[in-house]
Amino acid sequence: MVGSNLTKLRNLLRTSPISRYALISSAVQLVVQLGLESVVAVHHMDAMDGIKSTPKLASWYNVGKAVGVYHYIYMIATVLQFYLTFNSVVSQNSIDLVALNIINLGLFGYSIMQYVQTQSLFANTNDDMKRIMPDVPPLSVSLGMFLPAMAASFLFLVGTAWLSYHLHREYGWAIYKRIGADIGLRRQMMHYFFLMMLLKIGVFFYATFSLQFLVIGIQLTTGDTVGIAVHLAVSVVMIFVLVILCTRGTRTESSGLMYAFMVGTIGCIGYLAYKLYQCSTELRFAAVKRSMTFSIVLCLLVAVVTLVNSWLCFRSFGTGLIHYIGPNRHQTAANAAQRLESRFSLDGMTEPRTPNAAHDPFLLQQIAPTSKPAPSPGAGGFAPLAVPQGVGSAPASPSGPARGY
Repeated sequence: MVGSNLTKLRNLLRTSPISRYALISSAVQLVVQLGLESVVAVHHMDAMDGIKSTPKLASWYNVGKAVGVYHYIYMIATVLQFYLTFNSVVSQNSIDLVALNIINLGLFGYSIMQYVQTQSLFANTNDDMKRIMPDVPPLSVSLGMFLPAMAASFLFLVGTAWLSYHLHREYGWAIYKRIGADIGLRRQMMHYFFLMMLLKIGVFFYATFSLQFLVIGIQLTTGDTVGIAVHLAVSVVMIFVLVILCTRGTRTESSGLMYAFMVGTIGCIGYLAYKLYQCSTELRFAAVKRSMTFSIVLCLLVAVVTLVNSWLCFRSFGTGLIHYIGPNRHQTAANAAQRLESRFSLDGMTEPRTPNAAHDPFLLQQIAPTSKPAPSPGAGGFAPLAVPQGVGSAPASPSGPARGY
């Protein structure tokens, strides 16, 4: 699997300039944003360390340490955008481009919000410092520390959107060669790719929520070891077990695995609803109530949409999609491309089918027969001369590149 992806990647980098530019841009974004966010995180933690030795400000110090987790979430999102770019290029999947642009939009938005959040935290801390220790210099926020991250996030957001548009156009013909022009099959493939995208986004959103909950549970509360243990167990199920069940279930069309995934997703929705109630009513979450509520609501929305889309994919079982997403999908795609290339020659003439097509019923559904039966002999035992397709008429050609997902 890894070797196949690397081979495909090498071929794409050699033949597709836009894919090459997209991967280079994503790699540069990874390095630049990790570096800039590291500077912001160090600035934040250095400022909070200035009040670490003051017992009366211990609560604000703990809040500051807990808020610092968002810098690490930002870094994780930066790594995720590179993964989405790589996966989109290798699989030629336009739906991954949607997720990629959502992540980049979030990175740009948070590059601004983290400045506002830090400014608010420092202002509240300074109010208590004036009352407790009037001689201590107040905490200050340097806008210059945040501006480079904001500018870089905006530039990469615009650049990625431009590259995504051109990648989407390039993917269209590749998808047409892979599955043909069957509208029903294309719709099923779209549901599958959309489900895979939701799994990736869902894992990221839940991982960020889980990280927040664990850090806040350690920094702001004591004695809740049972709650933390339960949360860790649920996190393992949501991040690993459910993803494996869904991925394996769709690619093998296993009803049992899909039922297990859907039941598990419903259980996790109930768990997230309980956490939303906790966040709204318990005082320990007061300092981070807005951010925690936002993360939980995002997780709930993604979980509900994933559940609905998994049901749509489940209903498509047995219609032939497994031949394009299952274990033999690479061979099926290669056969489809070969049939289409043999069907449409450069001069518009139709070439005969290879004998192997008779053993490929799913490709026969996608590619109509390209030759007619030989006419019966006419009078005198001679068959009338057949006029090849393309002579005296418009050359046979596909209706144009199909749009990518």
